[in-house]
Amino acid sequence: MRPSGFPKDRWPSTPVHSDRLSLRLPKPSDVEAIYRACVDPSTRWGVHLLPNPYLRRHALDFVSLRRAQFRQRISLALAITKLSDPTLVGMIELMHLSLGEQRAELGYWISPGSRGQGYATEAARAMCDIGFQVLRLHRIEAGALARNRASLHVLEKAGFRREGIFRQRSRVGREWVDQVWLARLAGQ
Repeated sequence: MRPSGFPKDRWPSTPVHSDRLSLRLPKPSDVEAIYRACVDPSTRWGVHLLPNPYLRRHALDFVSLRRAQFRQRISLALAITKLSDPTLVGMIELMHLSLGEQRAELGYWISPGSRGQGYATEAARAMCDIGFQVLRLHRIEAGALARNRASLHVLEKAGFRREGIFRQRSRVGREWVDQVWLARLAGQ
C-alpha cells in the first residue's frame, strides 16, 4: 500500500543536522524523557494539546504514532538532541501537512532543563528549511499561547510574523487562553 502523504522524493531523510543539533526520529528509548518533560508543570503551562493527566503510555503512543506517520509521510515529528549528546532535549513537528495547499503547522517543546539555550529557535529554523526546501511548502503556520512570551520570541526569531489573536481558543486545565497565530512564507 502506498502512503497517502508526500511523495518519497519530497520527504526528508533523518537525522537532520544544524550547527549544534541533531533532529532524528523519536525512539522507544526517548519515552521516559518525553514523559518527564510532559508531566512538568512548566511544559503543561505552555503546551495546550497534552493529555491531562499525562501518562507514560501517552509518551509511548506518541513515539509509535509519530514513527508510523513518518513512514506514511503525513507528519514529521523529530526528537531534538545536541550533536554532542544523544539525550532528548525536546520535540519539534511539522504537522497537518497539506500537499495540495503546500502548508503545515509547526509545533515544539523543549525540556525544562534545556530551555533558554536557543535550541527551539535553531530547531525551528531547521524545520522551516526542510519544509520549504524539501517538502516545497509555501506556508508554515504556528500557534502559541499568548501568555507564552518565550515561544512567541522563538517563532519571531525563526522568521515567523504575527497574523492575529484567537481569543480564548485553547483550554489549559480549567482556563481558556488566547492563542497568537504566526506564519512564515517561502522565500522569507
